[in-house]
Amino acid sequence: MNNHDSVRQQGQRYFFHLPLAGRVVSLDLLRGFAIFCMTSFHQSGVIQPEGSWKLFAGFLGFISAPIFLTVSGMAVAFHERSHHWPFKMMVHGGLIFALAYGSDVFVHRSFQVDWDIFQIIGACYAGLGLFDYLGYGWRKFIALAIVLLGLTLLPNIRPNHGVFPLWPFGLYFIGGYLLAILGQSPWLCRWLIWGFAIAGLGYFLADFSWSPPPDRKQLAGFVFLFAMIYLLLITALETERRNLLKTSGFAVLVRWGQYSLTLYFMQQFVTVTHLCLPLPLPSTLAWVTQTALLLALLYAATLLMKRYPFMDLGWLLRQAEQNVLKRTPVKSFLGPNRNEQFQTKI
Repeated sequence: MNNHDSVRQQGQRYFFHLPLAGRVVSLDLLRGFAIFCMTSFHQSGVIQPEGSWKLFAGFLGFISAPIFLTVSGMAVAFHERSHHWPFKMMVHGGLIFALAYGSDVFVHRSFQVDWDIFQIIGACYAGLGLFDYLGYGWRKFIALAIVLLGLTLLPNIRPNHGVFPLWPFGLYFIGGYLLAILGQSPWLCRWLIWGFAIAGLGYFLADFSWSPPPDRKQLAGFVFLFAMIYLLLITALETERRNLLKTSGFAVLVRWGQYSLTLYFMQQFVTVTHLCLPLPLPSTLAWVTQTALLLALLYAATLLMKRYPFMDLGWLLRQAEQNVLKRTPVKSFLGPNRNEQFQTKI
């Protein structure tokens, strides 16, 4: 077999330039990029940079949560291509929500749900798992459309409270899910057309859904984020297809993305406790230095977690998930479809 035939056969394994089996490394890359953005932004609250650097840190914070949410929605869509088990999705989301909520209760000494990033991700996983009981075809999408329409027309029922309220931030999750669904069909695979179609849908929903109505800058930001995340994903998928992610500087971002749950809580601890190195440097340089050191520490932590998996919160959650699923009556409505496996990852 020559190289041309090998490349052609490899290309046939992709919809949306996506491997049909195994972990989607491109999603890890985007999660890792979100960890970089979030860590840099949060450290600007500990050591404030000056001038345009402060605006740059704010921009990184502006894009980090939408990237996390959009990628999480995409991960669900990719997972559903080969694994149909609604209760598994609900358990997965419930455990993530419980972990994020429990950490908030411990830190803030309050039982109020403040909807941080992993609380909303967990809720979206669980909610989409509930919709999966309608099947994986048009019935589910019609039900989703009805719910979104109701939230658009009835502002009094919108869950719009908290740091990252389900409305409107949940639209990033749903948008990522729909974007990945559309991209998996070869005859719908027209990258920029569908990317900006999703962005336009976000613009439409935002225009009629926020209260008070957002200004043009907010709407432009909403559209810009969808388009930017879309372009980042197709770039990452093409890079993954060429087998470059593991052999280039992207490998650091991929490693952060593989352990994003644990790294999120690690950098949150530094942020909440306002740990600050007494650096005799100008504020901007001190911010860059502390952020770089923290990012290096996060990478070192991934090396430990790879060697000792029990140190990873994601691994612990998967073990808890497996324990729940193994005790689920197989022939009940909570059980899996045929040929479902316990070892799948989202």
